[in-house]
Amino acid sequence: MEKLLCRPVPCRYEALQQYILRLARVNGYSISAITTLIRKVGNVPLHSYNKQYRTALSDAVVKLTGHLDVTQLYDPHLLHADHKKTFDFKRVKICSLCLRENGIFNFNWYYRHQLFCDKHLTLLIDHCFSCSTPFTEKIIISMCCETCNIGLMSMRMLPSTIASININKYFCSDQKPLVISRKYELLEPYFELNKKKSYQFWLNNKDISINELYQLLIDILALFYDQKLMEEAIDKLINEAEQKVTLTSATKQVSTYLHNIKYTDFRVSFSRAMLAIHLNYKTLLIPIVWVERIYQSRGIIVEDINKKCFKYNKSEEVIFCLKNTHFLHCRNLAMVLKTCGYKPLLFPTLTNTK
Repeated sequence: MEKLLCRPVPCRYEALQQYILRLARVNGYSISAITTLIRKVGNVPLHSYNKQYRTALSDAVVKLTGHLDVTQLYDPHLLHADHKKTFDFKRVKICSLCLRENGIFNFNWYYRHQLFCDKHLTLLIDHCFSCSTPFTEKIIISMCCETCNIGLMSMRMLPSTIASININKYFCSDQKPLVISRKYELLEPYFELNKKKSYQFWLNNKDISINELYQLLIDILALFYDQKLMEEAIDKLINEAEQKVTLTSATKQVSTYLHNIKYTDFRVSFSRAMLAIHLNYKTLLIPIVWVERIYQSRGIIVEDINKKCFKYNKSEEVIFCLKNTHFLHCRNLAMVLKTCGYKPLLFPTLTNTK
């Protein structure tokens, strides 16, 4: 089998798929022609998530180029089956400034959260600024818009913001796909707290602009890192709830995450924020079982708590029974937790909260 005429050395920060399309570009192949050639050499498709096919595809490219280091190229398509939420193959993103420097497409652009260029501090683009045509893989070969033929290297870029620091802080560049997948999962409750079904909005994002996605991710990570914003978000959630008799009904939107051990970080953050704003909802009812689960205060003995809290609330029982369920008023949350020995990082000063 004859090798390709032009055989550029693979770049360590380009993906296998990107390298194949770069080979097509420098050898004058169209995407259909390179697909036919790959099938002829390796009997495999160019586009596949099948692990066996992807390995065979890499071997076929070695035959065409003679470069053994092709097998070391990063291949997100190979990881797709196990990390579907990590990568976004529906959207082709680029930094025109990076392309102007070396003409190489970076494998990081496949990551769903990679919405800006770390080097040039600009938002990535996924469509032509002139005619708004969405980019496809064909542009990696043609290096220009498929509709108006404007070159990718001349595309305008918009600056990112200082808030990008939080994205880099959360998604470290050297983390493995398994770690990044887990980090996406951990953010799910924060998406839901921010806005109902916004996590689905984030995952099914083909028709949403990069700027919108970028702003959404910035907002979610701000919730994750800023306890004050967390308090405001819970405040908003309760105020906008249709049912506000009990705290469980008022926070139903995120209740699944609060009771799932996988989201312990969210539960802890939520519990601290709730403790900080509990006096805003003095008459809201909280089931004792909810307190036990969220604050990990197992085995609350009603009679003992009522006796110990008598000095703070002499005119009422702190914990009372309604329809065979024990409740307390939200205004007494800090008092009950203090009596149970709960020790958060910051505990409000106990006063008579009636």
